[in-house]
Amino acid sequence: KGEYDFVISATRRNELKIKINKKLENVGAVQIKRGLITSTSGKEVPYRSFRHPIVKPTNKNQTIAAVEVFLSEESMEAELSGLLTKIILFSVIGILLGIAVSFGVAKGVTRPLGTLLHDIKIIADGDLGHRTKVSSSDEIGVLARSIDDMTAGLEEAQGLRADLSSKEHQEQITQEIQEKLFPSTLPQIPESRVDAVFEAGSDLSSDLFDFLPLTGEKTGLLLLSASGRGVPAAVILAMARSTFRAVAKDVHSPAETLRQMNALFSPDLRRGMYVTAIYAVYDHKSHQIKIACAGHKMPTLRWVAAEESLMSHHPGGIAMGLDKGPVFDRSLEEEEFNLATDDLLILAAAGLTQLTLKSGEELGETRFFKVAMAVAKSNEVEVATRLAAKIDANLAEDPGEHDITIVSLRRT
Repeated sequence: KGEYDFVISATRRNELKIKINKKLENVGAVQIKRGLITSTSGKEVPYRSFRHPIVKPTNKNQTIAAVEVFLSEESMEAELSGLLTKIILFSVIGILLGIAVSFGVAKGVTRPLGTLLHDIKIIADGDLGHRTKVSSSDEIGVLARSIDDMTAGLEEAQGLRADLSSKEHQEQITQEIQEKLFPSTLPQIPESRVDAVFEAGSDLSSDLFDFLPLTGEKTGLLLLSASGRGVPAAVILAMARSTFRAVAKDVHSPAETLRQMNALFSPDLRRGMYVTAIYAVYDHKSHQIKIACAGHKMPTLRWVAAEESLMSHHPGGIAMGLDKGPVFDRSLEEEEFNLATDDLLILAAAGLTQLTLKSGEELGETRFFKVAMAVAKSNEVEVATRLAAKIDANLAEDPGEHDITIVSLRRT
């Protein structure tokens, strides 16, 4: 009925009856068959056989025998089922291990990121002193250090802003005080007209003028300029003006007034700080002018109407604060002259000569003298106001931070 009727068992104790159902396939030289085999108990068991021919060594085309192995399909299926179970089991274990590893890696990444986000929230709530705690060297660590640097910069900027706000507040108070130091009204002098202009180049001025009625129907006209700018300049100007008011009332010599001022307040000045001054005393009756200068760079100008000439007066003297006594006293000189009708006296701070014109050049002393002469010829009585207006009309858009400070007295 088939190719074989019996097969010897692996133990070689029995010959088992076989039944070939069909040939399945050939894999190379191996022929695979399927059929039934009768076990020792008489039960037919499905089998699968694998037959391989044995060829003659000297002639490969001549088959001299064959080897055929019979395997129980039930055993094979059991083995395959067990193998499949193991594969599934190992796959599940592998998946679980993969999930565990992934979770661990994700946790390792998200933990510092969560810490960083928490730190950012604290910083966003306004605590600029807080620092991030991530110390890794990966991208998150780089980001953390960048945020740290940014936070430190913001904290520093906040401190600077607070300092600036405090400084601005102090400057505002100083400015208000300084404005009150300027005379609120101009002195009324018989047969004369006093005029004054002050235009600040910045919030705090380094110039100040003052008028003081003196005994014996005289008036003192003072113009001060301080070294530097800002709050220090404003402070020493206030000191100088207060000292002037304290000593000048009964002193008719401008040189003596400046001597007493220097002796009183120069010991309180820090090294390198000084004040320049030009001080004129005008006698209402005799129309005599006496002037003294303490290091003031701008000469005093006098317009002589009868001659239509502009004269300059610049008596000697060093700035107050540079020396506490002997040298300062010896350096002071005093000049005097009379004002005839329509004659004019102009006191000005030197800073205005450094203002930039539309041409890009500085105003300078020579141009200022020419403008002063033109205004003097016009017989204006508000000379300082007119002079400042002419200067303003020719200034550049950004002329610099120098003040325009001018005081004039015209005998009418």
